[in-house]
Amino acid sequence: MRKTIAMTLTVLMGTLSLAPASADEKVYIDQSVMINCGDLSGTGFYLDSTHIMTAKHVVTGCDSAEIISNSNMKTTASNFFLDPKLDIAIITSKRMIVKPVATDSTVFKPGQTVYIVGSPIDGLVLSKGTVVESSGLSSPSRIYLQIPADHGNSGGPVFSDTGLIGMVTAKFDDGQVIAYNLKTLLQTIELSKKSPEKQSSNSGVSTSDNSTLPALQISLILNLIAFVFIIVLLVRIRKNRPITITLD
Repeated sequence: MRKTIAMTLTVLMGTLSLAPASADEKVYIDQSVMINCGDLSGTGFYLDSTHIMTAKHVVTGCDSAEIISNSNMKTTASNFFLDPKLDIAIITSKRMIVKPVATDSTVFKPGQTVYIVGSPIDGLVLSKGTVVESSGLSSPSRIYLQIPADHGNSGGPVFSDTGLIGMVTAKFDDGQVIAYNLKTLLQTIELSKKSPEKQSSNSGVSTSDNSTLPALQISLILNLIAFVFIIVLLVRIRKNRPITITLD
């Protein structure tokens, strides 16, 4: 069984053979953003004018992320939705700084060309590779790619010649890149729409709305009053004193 490892800066000099992007390839870079979240960093892409998708491990542990485009436009994002089972997050951006991605629902076969965008060193970089396996029996939600990638590619888009087909999540120790396929990404989008709860990236646990806090506080106060009354009652009974209740 293959052992997966997190995207870390372990690629030696010369391993990444990244040629300058052509005019057509630059379109893919311009649809991606860098994400900085405390000590963590990765890549993401806009689903619409406000929502950005990335890998969950990129935003775990922080409440606000810095979003930077290839042209150095910046904004911030918060209000994270974390998929409870998969390494996928959807975060809400204050404003749109790049165009949302277009999708490609084509089922790809081994050997077909794909592109991924990431920020392994400084700035967004595009690399080119091929599909190794488009849907394994053991993991039908993933695409396996033979393509140069490193730490900053986590959460980055996977493009065909016509649109988005997946999102990078990790890398095997033999160099193969793992990506969630488009169907899986769309399922997470639908799940986020149905969820009435917000999630904290610090804990990864759902937290309900704070509107229930006033009622909880009132309940605690009433319970405290009842407890004090019972204590007074017991003390007076032990002293055989009559109990007097005054109503104002």
